[in-house]
Amino acid sequence: MTKTISRLKYGFFALFLLGSAASTYHAIYVVKPRQDCERKGAWWDPEERICATPIDISLFTGRPRTPAAASAPSRPAQPRSRVAPGTQSTSAAPSALARREATKRWSDKRFR
Repeated sequence: MTKTISRLKYGFFALFLLGSAASTYHAIYVVKPRQDCERKGAWWDPEERICATPIDISLFTGRPRTPAAASAPSRPAQPRSRVAPGTQSTSAAPSALARREATKRWSDKRFR
């Protein structure tokens, strides 16, 4: 009986050492390089395990860099007009609503 307990004790100790070694390897050789790469602002490729530096596309195309917001035409924001409760709107009904009203059937009443 004592022999079996000793074998189990050494087996669990070996499994503990193996798990600790695997965890340490993963932290040092997998997680740490990725964190270092992302801290530098570079791109980490997990398949190839490469830390790549992003390159601006204007370097290849020769076009000047412009922010996306500056290239898009800007419109002034118009306030939405609201109709007071209990009053009728003077605008026309949306076309989807008009089509729905035109194709109403008796089966549509069950959804109301």
